[in-house]
Amino acid sequence: MLILTRSRRIRRALRIVRKQIPTKDWRAIASFVEWLRCESGWQRAGLMSELSKNGGGLFPLYDPNVPPRDQKNPRGQVRFALPICRLYSDKALIGLVAHELAHAVRAARLGAGWYERMDRRYLHEERVADIMVSRWGLRSQIKAMRQEQRKTVVPLLYQQEPHIMQLLYKRVAKDEEAVRERFSRTLATQPRQD
Repeated sequence: MLILTRSRRIRRALRIVRKQIPTKDWRAIASFVEWLRCESGWQRAGLMSELSKNGGGLFPLYDPNVPPRDQKNPRGQVRFALPICRLYSDKALIGLVAHELAHAVRAARLGAGWYERMDRRYLHEERVADIMVSRWGLRSQIKAMRQEQRKTVVPLLYQQEPHIMQLLYKRVAKDEEAVRERFSRTLATQPRQD
């Protein structure tokens, strides 16, 4: 598993969690998760493109050369949203990292179709991951994560969502303008074919 982040807090949390995970579970994680990385910006989610309030997630890592529908058992990737992770205490962040790695253990055991199966039973899978983390000896960390998520992080994100979404839309517009400019320069430098 590649660790693709410079975040000291995430790396520290990962080291602490790693010491608690049984060897059998760590092997499942290491063989299943291709990489762990952090997104530095805010993310959107859902059909209405609302602000994502998840600090992390386990997602399939599809081979870009094969249509996703033909990939029955893709490996996983763990992604953390740094703006949200920064809202958690160190103790709760350890719980978040452990929780996402517990999802990876579960996905590795489920095998083919893991993402769809886990997505259909989202609330059940959340409870299963929390129970697994508790068995690893990180019960207080998972409890801290859930408590901070409910009492601090989500209410703060709902309060700040209009402002954050405005910043996101400005960034998207700026990125689109840069692409248009690059495209027009590319067209201007190519020889005409009449």
